[in-house]
Amino acid sequence: MTERTAADPGMPFGGFGSDWLDFFDRLGDNNTREWFKSHKDEYETQIAGPLRGLAELLEPEFGPVKIYRPYRDVRFSADKRPIQEQASLSAGDERGYGYYLQLSAEGLMVAGGLYQPARARLETFRTLLDSEATAAEVWRQLATAAGDGLALFEDGMLKSAPRGFRRDHPQIDLLRYTRLALTRHYGPARWMAQASCFDRVRDDWLRIKVWIDWLADHDI
Repeated sequence: MTERTAADPGMPFGGFGSDWLDFFDRLGDNNTREWFKSHKDEYETQIAGPLRGLAELLEPEFGPVKIYRPYRDVRFSADKRPIQEQASLSAGDERGYGYYLQLSAEGLMVAGGLYQPARARLETFRTLLDSEATAAEVWRQLATAAGDGLALFEDGMLKSAPRGFRRDHPQIDLLRYTRLALTRHYGPARWMAQASCFDRVRDDWLRIKVWIDWLADHDI
């Protein structure tokens, strides 16, 4: 996906535009390059400008932020809609851990951790679960995250035990995960058009950082 950095100048972040949801709704009904071009100023005011402003606020704590461009590469896709129907940004580090945010007609989604861990890293995580004490640590981490509205991604979960593990393994529920990233979804809300949107995102990313630090401490 094509991306840009938050180094491009943005506006002071006071939330997304008051009509950001309406813009995404109309884009869903008019997903053509011509329509988007004629509404580019609106996209800039409601979504793109605020997104850059939010990125600039996040960078001091989470490092360089990448903002994904609105155009889709449809050359090898059956879905020929040319415009992304969401706006998103991400931050990460050299270890492969990352943070993510996505705004769409469905609301705001935040996430972070290891979304597509390499096989070796996933195997390390699974092997650690053979330790009752370590497995208990993981459950405590996830319980605390759940209290803050965050949970591991469930897409891609195995239907049975991974290779090398028995189906009646005491941690079979954890072993079935293939994503080691936490996520939280907010339905459309007024605070997304307010400056406090930054505080919500920052708080969630800081909570995700606790999970990332645990993964790093265990060489995952």
